[in-house]
Amino acid sequence: MNQRKSKLILILIIPLVMASWIVAYSLASGPIITDEGLEAAIRLEINYEKGEIRPDQLVDIQSLRIRGAGIESLDGIQYMTSLVSLDLRDNEITDISLLADLTRLQELNLRGNQISNIEALAGLTSLRDLNLRENQIDDISPLRGLYLLEDINLRYNRIENIEVLGELESLRQRLYLEGNPIEDYSPILPILLDIDDHDVDVEADFFNV
Repeated sequence: MNQRKSKLILILIIPLVMASWIVAYSLASGPIITDEGLEAAIRLEINYEKGEIRPDQLVDIQSLRIRGAGIESLDGIQYMTSLVSLDLRDNEITDISLLADLTRLQELNLRGNQISNIEALAGLTSLRDLNLRENQIDDISPLRGLYLLEDINLRYNRIENIEVLGELESLRQRLYLEGNPIEDYSPILPILLDIDDHDVDVEADFFNV
């Protein structure tokens, strides 16, 4: 009799435990995108008007352009591992750490945000075009090793040391540095004349240093 009771109890308990696990997981995981502006733009991109967005719906997105949407959080963007081009110009972003795994990115526009730390870019070795204009960046050393970079806009930040730029062998299309407290331009002297478009006055800023 006791054995039968034990089996009956187990039969009743197991479904309850499993149901509890499912509910707990659902509550713990929650939505993967927390920013309303980012969510709205992604829904348009994947043509998904209602329902919770799943990670598998994001992995095939290759290009995303969301300007002036008031985006603050990038939660969920880490699942977009196929992204090649990302334009988040003129938002309210401060933390870009979730971009670290988007290693296929070739074009990245973060102009007009509130970014100060760009360490997440250190491993994005496929980057060719980078726009960081009008942020609060003072350290660009994470760009060291991004040897495919051809076009960089760093205008109006807080950058003083540009030594790393002299190591970027592919930097030949554009280099904008205006609006930074830079006093020593000598690190880029060997490559400056080979750059098609730059805003540095060679005579004034180099030969008079």
